Amino acid sequence: FEVAQVESLGTLGERDWRAVYLDGEMVDASTAARIQPPPPPPAAVLTWLTPLRLKRRGRLVGPDQFSVARLLESLVYRSFELLDERPPRPLLEQARNAAVEMQADLNWQDWSRYSSRQKTRMRVGGLMGTIALSGEDLPAWWPLLWLGQWLHLGKFTSMGLGGYRLAAASLRGL
Repeated sequence: FEVAQVESLGTLGERDWRAVYLDGEMVDASTAARIQPPPPPPAAVLTWLTPLRLKRRGRLVGPDQFSVARLLESLVYRSFELLDERPPRPLLEQARNAAVEMQADLNWQDWSRYSSRQKTRMRVGGLMGTIALSGEDLPAWWPLLWLGQWLHLGKFTSMGLGGYRLAAASLRGL
């Protein structure tokens, strides 16, 4: 194959694509996506698009063990993991103690894939559903929640698991 064109996203969350390589030549490699989340709403809903697979103390987290603390802690770990750094303990403590309320409608969805390397079928299910968030600390966590839509969370993010979409919610709809 031959690479015909490479585009860069101008603004994360928008459809602002710019050519950086075209017809065998670099056009503009200086453009990087601006990461500017929209203003935080009073309440938000996360809808899982692909199964979320979290482990806690060596065991998979089911719908009844899931919490806001696990969600925010996972977001912190994931963002620092991509920077190849360890998250600071005070930030993890803030995640565990955030004043964010959650109403969850989650269920476990089994999913499997074939591993060519292991020559067997592997179960890789996880949590699916929606989570409604509100509370006084939601605005502080909003930028990380918003960015998490592109980072994905949990195990097997490289296969697309742990993906969600975030939307504003009316308080009456919680």
